[in-house]
Amino acid sequence: MTDFGPAGASRAREPIFSIPAVVVVLVGLLLATHGGLTYFGAAAQDAAFRDWAFIPGRLTISLWPSRLGEVLARINDSRAALEQAMLIRHFNVLNGGAKVWTLATYALLHGSWAHVGVNCIWLVAFGPPIARRFGALRFLLFFGTTAVAGALAHWALSPMDFSPLIGASAADSGLMAAAARFVFQPSGLAVAHHDLACQRWRFGPPDACDAITGIDVAIFEKGFIKALYVFVDGGAYASLAR
Repeated sequence: MTDFGPAGASRAREPIFSIPAVVVVLVGLLLATHGGLTYFGAAAQDAAFRDWAFIPGRLTISLWPSRLGEVLARINDSRAALEQAMLIRHFNVLNGGAKVWTLATYALLHGSWAHVGVNCIWLVAFGPPIARRFGALRFLLFFGTTAVAGALAHWALSPMDFSPLIGASAADSGLMAAAARFVFQPSGLAVAHHDLACQRWRFGPPDACDAITGIDVAIFEKGFIKALYVFVDGGAYASLAR
């Protein structure tokens, strides 16, 4: 039944989903990129991986060329070195230099529909609060920065890995961490008395109604938290530490 206001006009209905346009565009870009590469086949995917995926070993030998000689010297004695050499040849690692843009562009590539689908779901779940808070441009800069940070972390751990790194998981992880900071907000000042402290909180986008509210209760002993209880308005609670 249609609900009419006092003036007889139909009341506007709230949308089921409220996703900022920049998040929708980014999801569309990830899906379109994978769909296009899938349509054009394995050759197109290999070409994209050569030029746009991040390959840690490519950056390493661009900075320290002597590391390539170490791999080639062990080809006859080490199966791992032989596999590295095969990857170097397959992905044409020695041509084109460091290709520093791949520190960010790898996030646009995915290995399967399941891979890109999960990352898109993750993006839709955690991207909106960051996009609303930052705006479109800063949101994209943040997404790119966390992608670069993920690539550099992988390079630091596996500097001589010649397998291509692909996927937006690192950028999505950055959005999740930022969303946890922005979506959970204190509501008022904390109250403390002796070894007991309480803090009310709210969960929800800054520009929308609260989705959940509650209170944290911490019990201290010798300056450390002995027990932490989270009460959600409505009766539910959880003991997080004891």
